[in-house]
Amino acid sequence: MFIERAFTKKIAQPRFSWTEFVRNWADRPDVVYTRYEELLSKPVEELRRICLEAGGSEISEAKARSVVQEMSFENQTGRKPGQEDKASLARRGVVGDWKNYFSKEASQIFDHYAGEELVSLGYEKDRHWF
Repeated sequence: MFIERAFTKKIAQPRFSWTEFVRNWADRPDVVYTRYEELLSKPVEELRRICLEAGGSEISEAKARSVVQEMSFENQTGRKPGQEDKASLARRGVVGDWKNYFSKEASQIFDHYAGEELVSLGYEKDRHWF
């Protein structure tokens, strides 16, 4: 019910769904895109790319490493990735972990409202992900 309500009711902030957000921002030439997967797999390189594309100037590898360390999951939460704190917004810091919290019914509902966006963003190869 929560997932369906999040896509259909506009009574709380923000007043748009994740699907609407993706559709409104995808493929804009003035927006720099990244993915959580990239930020975890090659954080220094990805941060340097983002800074160059967004600001037009390079940051040093040393500065990028410093920022990555400061903003790491472990430094921000006091936990290693994979260690869960159910009371925290930063649950586990693991790519794809959201699927562990979706029942088959929740997955079907999410796919109904946002399956195309999962595919277009490259998170799933087709609409049969669940």
